[in-house]
Amino acid sequence: MEVANQALLERTKKTRSVTRSIVTKQTNKLESEINNSVDKTIVYELYMQLISKFEELVKLDKEIEGLIDIDSLEDEILTREEYRDKFIIWKTRAERYIESVSSIAIRNSAETQLQNVTLPLNSSVSSVSTNQPRLPKLTLESFLGKDIGSFPSFWARFKSAVHENSSLNHVDKFSYLKSVVTSDADLAIRGLTLTSENYAKAVKILEDRFGRQELIVDYHMNNLLNLTPVRKSFDVIALRNLYEQLEVNIRGLESLGISPDSYSCLLFPIIMKAIPPDLPLEYNRKHDKKQSQITDLMEYLRDEVQSRERTKALVKPYESQIKGCHPYSNKYFERETQQKVHSRFPPSNHNKSSVRASANELLTAAYSNCLFCKENTHLSDLCENLSVQQKRDKLIKERRCFICCNSSCYVKKCKKSGCSFCQGRHARAICFKLENSKKQNSHLDSGEKPVDFKTTSSNSVMNNRGGVLLQCVKAEIIGSSSSDKIFCLFDNGSEKSFVKKNVSRRLGLKKLGLERLNIYSFGSKTPKKQTCRKVEVRLRNVLSGEETVSETVEIEEISRATLSLPNQDAWREMESKEFRLTFSSSESSESCEISLLIGSDFYWSLTNRIKRFDSSLVAAETSLGWSLQGREGIVERTSCDSLSNSQGFYLPHHAVIRSDKTTSRLRIVFDGSAHEDGHLSLNQSLYTGPNLHPNIFELLLRFRENPVAFTAVVKSAFLQIELDFPDRDFTRFFWTDNLNNEPYVLNFTRVLFGLRPSPHLLAATLKHHFKKYKEQYPHTFDLLNSSVYADDLIGGRNDVPDALRTTLECLQIFSDAGMLLRKWRSNSKQLNLFWQQEGVETEFSETSAIDLRPPIKVLGLAWDSERDLIYFDPKDLLKFLSRKIESKRFILSVVGRIFDPIGIGPFVIKLKCLLQDLWTLGLGTSSKATPQVAAVE
Repeated sequence: MEVANQALLERTKKTRSVTRSIVTKQTNKLESEINNSVDKTIVYELYMQLISKFEELVKLDKEIEGLIDIDSLEDEILTREEYRDKFIIWKTRAERYIESVSSIAIRNSAETQLQNVTLPLNSSVSSVSTNQPRLPKLTLESFLGKDIGSFPSFWARFKSAVHENSSLNHVDKFSYLKSVVTSDADLAIRGLTLTSENYAKAVKILEDRFGRQELIVDYHMNNLLNLTPVRKSFDVIALRNLYEQLEVNIRGLESLGISPDSYSCLLFPIIMKAIPPDLPLEYNRKHDKKQSQITDLMEYLRDEVQSRERTKALVKPYESQIKGCHPYSNKYFERETQQKVHSRFPPSNHNKSSVRASANELLTAAYSNCLFCKENTHLSDLCENLSVQQKRDKLIKERRCFICCNSSCYVKKCKKSGCSFCQGRHARAICFKLENSKKQNSHLDSGEKPVDFKTTSSNSVMNNRGGVLLQCVKAEIIGSSSSDKIFCLFDNGSEKSFVKKNVSRRLGLKKLGLERLNIYSFGSKTPKKQTCRKVEVRLRNVLSGEETVSETVEIEEISRATLSLPNQDAWREMESKEFRLTFSSSESSESCEISLLIGSDFYWSLTNRIKRFDSSLVAAETSLGWSLQGREGIVERTSCDSLSNSQGFYLPHHAVIRSDKTTSRLRIVFDGSAHEDGHLSLNQSLYTGPNLHPNIFELLLRFRENPVAFTAVVKSAFLQIELDFPDRDFTRFFWTDNLNNEPYVLNFTRVLFGLRPSPHLLAATLKHHFKKYKEQYPHTFDLLNSSVYADDLIGGRNDVPDALRTTLECLQIFSDAGMLLRKWRSNSKQLNLFWQQEGVETEFSETSAIDLRPPIKVLGLAWDSERDLIYFDPKDLLKFLSRKIESKRFILSVVGRIFDPIGIGPFVIKLKCLLQDLWTLGLGTSSKATPQVAAVE
């Protein structure tokens, strides 16, 4: 069998070699005729011959690709694409030449025979009277045949410009028609030679194939029946798209003589279900006394969309800060997003934050559009809508790797593992052996009754890191034999509600039946088919006694991880606001085991009020009691009975006011170097760690190399890194909200600025996240790896587009790390404008007065971004010098206030010489300077 295939492959390759030679000769002839001939007939004949031969070449390429091995496929595709590119180039040149020659002939004929006659203004090939202004040439849009609804508008334009143009003969009209129909439309009339009789046949074929009224009506009605719902009224873009879809299809039906009133009974509820839930309520309030029509509803939607668009234009552009994958929808980022989504592997932790808030978040991220059939109901690995051969053809057409399915990778260089079924060097989705195995199994099982499986996700993403709270309550579960108090987790990311099997059997919960599920557990790529018992669960609020009944599915394990409960500070705060939690203060800060997961099927029927405490912590009232969800603060209250008996460290702190800052001008500074006599300070007891920061001088030089420079700051960078529980006792400090009350003890839950290991911890954390994007964004990785100093990003690029792309990629990388890059500044006004359009938070608004802005600092040096100058700002120094204290300590303070990264500044050199003189004279720290030294000052 292999010998026969090899012989067939050799014969096909020889045939293709001859065909390629003919195509090359035809291309050379075509080039010669275009350059030397004015007879469009010869050019057109060569053009048609070239198309015919290239079609033969395409068929031969497909046959060869099905016969060769995977290792040779890459070279085969590259060679094929070279011929394809050459063909497209000369096909386009020939079409332009034929069109230009035809236009000249038509224009001359029209000008000599039709003097003083005004032709239709929308004609793309006719000329106008010499008394009329010469309008720009109109270009006819092509018709693919994919979108039947666009045929009426296409034919109206073609009919006006070409079909009814009396100056054109039928052969020329047919030429124009063939040049503007492609894909399915071109296939419909392919084979008709270029004659006058065939033009009428081609028109008739296209009208019968794409112009039948019943087909167009069905097309518009299907679009109306399959509208994409919009669930959030603040999503203005989605609302506008929905409104435009409605308008386009309603107008399309009206153009066919079908009034909206004739199908309003069907369309009205469809629209009501497609728009956000709050809009139907508002509409019914305004139209409660009259019979509503589709026109009334469309006017209401139009007004709502326009009002929201005006409101959005007035508010600050950057209200939605970085919250997830790809928050900035720009043309640069979309390409990277598409490459990232269309992978055979589900998204992994290297592209997401390590902490997830929902059980179904990973599943939702993985369920992006399938690479092969574009549906969003399954992974690409599990697609059964296309055959393996069709999948392979699609990968070849889109130039994707046969192993990882990414467009930026090749088989020879791909490092991903191959097929898990046959261990071959290809993706599992395109495995012929797996397909044959499924067919055999299907044949064997054909006598069995098919089972309807439901697909669901089964468990939440939980961790026992202290910082993030999930929505959890303690409730009493009542069974037929006994009752018990359990912890329940609310998770609207899970499609079903689940109860642990041992709890259900122990309490004797009422059985309602069996249900078969496809359960996608966290991180799995394939579902686990499982038959589960469906039971009735009766829950009682442990505080109010209110009971609820729901249906849940038994499962062996919800999660092996334990869930952290809110600490005692949060418990006390909830109690003070009369939002009582369902567990006692003694249970606070402890871990609990989840016995019941309440999914989306009962989530909102049990959830009532929502109360937001701050930007990251929310309280939700449920029928089972109040719960807390979100991220806890950066400090927490700690109990300490005696200072002498407890192990830890108490940090002194004081306020520092910085008038040169645009945010946080009043800051609390903690002193980790303070200590008693004869004792070590906290900083002396800590390991500093290696220096991972770049050299400041080299960083400043790189900053000045690029024409487009930019800087940014990481918001609260140190406070994004969590402290382990045993280390928190060494970050205690005293605090009070009221000076009349006794102070209480707080400790940090995050790394704080001022401790010796903090810079190393921050740099190591950032580099860890940067490495995840080394392959995806190599240029941005190099920039971040060498241009981030502590929480400052100092970089640049050669042009504005590259700078914009880099900044958006930086925002994405930091967003996935759970950090926010803000206070962007640049010396390019164009880049600043692009940032505003993308909603990037800049240092200053464009309307703020330049004179009132504090100087921008780049690693301690003042930077005038308007003139792109680095300068020394003497204001603070002159203010300090006005004190005129002639002592050694004062002079040392003056020198310390001047930041010179190079160390050889002229003014600094003079001060260093002065310090040497002071040391030579042997003056004490508080001693008054000699007259000679004072004179130098």
